[in-house]
Amino acid sequence: MDLDTQRLMVRQFYEEQYENLSEMVWYSKREGFSPPFERIASVTIGELSPLEVEIERINQNVPQSVSDAFARHLWYSQWNFAYLFLVKVPINEQSFFFLFHLGISDDAWDNDTSLVEIFNEQGEFVDATDSTFYQVLSMKWNEKPFTHEDCRDGKTNEPPPPWSGDDPNAVYYSEPLWTEEMLIREGAKVEEKETLTRYVGRW
Repeated sequence: MDLDTQRLMVRQFYEEQYENLSEMVWYSKREGFSPPFERIASVTIGELSPLEVEIERINQNVPQSVSDAFARHLWYSQWNFAYLFLVKVPINEQSFFFLFHLGISDDAWDNDTSLVEIFNEQGEFVDATDSTFYQVLSMKWNEKPFTHEDCRDGKTNEPPPPWSGDDPNAVYYSEPLWTEEMLIREGAKVEEKETLTRYVGRW
């Protein structure tokens, strides 16, 4: 199946299922809940003060491009507070990786970014959308992955620096809101269980 056909297929699926799929992604970590997809990795932020970050790492073979996409959005999340969910969804006897980047918007922070990037099972980028869950009629599709420019700080509207994987020698002058190294350095409590690492610390 060529890429254009795959793109039409995932667009139709997502436009029909986005509300159910998004809700199931949110609740997929609940014990006893069995969604009709496979969760591959995630980053969730339970509280902002004290800062609680739970990282579920990729523990299986996935294409490098998908792993890189997760790392790229993890970088963005460290600058703008966002949940990440990487799931593998079956559609018409094929599987696709959906990477959700869902900004946190509450009394402590304002980030209503809602991005989804989609890759096929071989790791080819298929499509992306920046719609919110309740704006299916205004859903915008992008035939390229998102960049730092699409993941702006909810308070300042400044983008994070480009992902370090794109330019490891880049110099930037502002600090992320959190990193694992920062949390450990500041004495965060660290809990580890299989592929999960949970940090609780101040920021």
